[in-house]
Amino acid sequence: MSRLTVIVPTYNEESMLWECLESVRFADEVFVVDSFSTDRTLEIAREFTDRIVQHEYVNSAAQKNWAIPQVKSDWIMVLDADERVTPELRARIEGILADGTPYDGFYVRRMTIFFGKLIRHCGWHRDYLVRLWRNGKGRYEDLEVHADVIVDGRVGTIREHLLHDTYRSFAHYLEKFDRYSTLSANDLYKQGRKASWVNLTIRPLWRFFRMYVVRHGFLDGKHGLLLCTLAAFSVFMKYAKLWDRQRRESLTAGDQAGPGLRIQGGSQLSPDELENALAAHDEALEGRGTVLRRSRHGAVTKIDLDGQWLCVKQYAAEGARQRLKDWLRRPRADRAWCAAQRLQELGISAPEALALVERGRTRYVVMRFVHDGVPLDRLLGERFAGDPSRRSLVEKRRLLRALGRWLRQIHDAGIYHGDWSAKNILVAEREGSWEFLLVDLESIAPERRLSRRRRVKNLGQVCDVPGGLTAIDRMRCLIAYADGDRTFTRGRFTRRVVESARRRARRRARRQQAPPGRKIGAAQIGPPR
Repeated sequence: MSRLTVIVPTYNEESMLWECLESVRFADEVFVVDSFSTDRTLEIAREFTDRIVQHEYVNSAAQKNWAIPQVKSDWIMVLDADERVTPELRARIEGILADGTPYDGFYVRRMTIFFGKLIRHCGWHRDYLVRLWRNGKGRYEDLEVHADVIVDGRVGTIREHLLHDTYRSFAHYLEKFDRYSTLSANDLYKQGRKASWVNLTIRPLWRFFRMYVVRHGFLDGKHGLLLCTLAAFSVFMKYAKLWDRQRRESLTAGDQAGPGLRIQGGSQLSPDELENALAAHDEALEGRGTVLRRSRHGAVTKIDLDGQWLCVKQYAAEGARQRLKDWLRRPRADRAWCAAQRLQELGISAPEALALVERGRTRYVVMRFVHDGVPLDRLLGERFAGDPSRRSLVEKRRLLRALGRWLRQIHDAGIYHGDWSAKNILVAEREGSWEFLLVDLESIAPERRLSRRRRVKNLGQVCDVPGGLTAIDRMRCLIAYADGDRTFTRGRFTRRVVESARRRARRRARRQQAPPGRKIGAAQIGPPR
């Protein structure tokens, strides 16, 4: 039977700690990590465990990530002091430890008690968090508040719930509110988010409407009304604090960068280097450099800045439709910058983003150029198409297996790409293995859990390579993606992926056959008549 260690971070938790530790008596070890409490927290903890360590608190994720390597058991569970394990959840965990499981981590359902009442609606009744995982397979994100666990492997779901006894009074709520909203604003700032009009007005109203109406918060009575109102106000406050921080720092950044140039994202380049990079970008667009892509929505150039090759991507907000989309969804450059930071946190390969800059109404993302990267569709067409040799087939199979495993890793991390066609995946062969990099970062949408519908769409996009993949090649890629999980290789999932790829192929064929000026879906073929 596998052994389990429960990690419990604490700080002045004497009112709730006893119930928490009593609910995990079944664990082989309880590891209390205290942040130098000044009440009876340590006295209560000694009634349940001898393993108590005091460590300076930086933030919740950092405290837990410090404690995780200290554990020697087979499985780890993290429990906050205001949470407790129900008897049903205890029985489920004991069954997993006794019988074994193919999963490396588990989402656990959490039910919340708010001001003394169990909340059964508002969306809080289906709050799933990773709280149980194999030792060595998981760690927390580098966020200051509300960090999720990143699991290196397959993640299952436990329906039995744990109880979260959150705010017990307004005094308790106000004590946490200011600290949490400040930490959330800091996280948004690090991600490159902006305090736009939408975030300050529409987003709080939508939070209330979604929780109170869409997710039936009104069925929880006055508790539901109070919870939804406070949740909306917390959204407003974190963006208000973000606006205040950006307002103060933009004045300093604007002075440093020179007239007309504003550094929007933390830059690894000096203001002078950024001005030189944009000047080289303008020269390339005038015909004195390398232009990788150009359209009415922007341009991508390759420039040489003091011996280092960079890629400058320009996002032009032209047209009322594009400006409206940027206003509603955040500017594309901001989305690309946030996605690059997120992929770096998760350890997923992507071009390194160096700076996010605004000049006038145009935004730029400066990235490091990937020298040996080749688009996947071009690699399949040039290297493997028409070559029936055994060596070529073996290399192609190895490439497809690596691609399937890489796609599964990205999806399990909650990364969704709106246009995951083969042209947006760069492939580099390094030291005998294949490395993949995501581009077109503004199409990335990080999520907590990726739905099967979105997995199907992404896999259909990847499998639709004109003349590059056979039906057997697609199945090899799907088998590598499934990694032994039969739900991804049997039944409707595989059929839906194949149907999605075929639909894309039919749409592409119709576009090629359409006369100039005719619109197929959202695309206009040829010049207007």
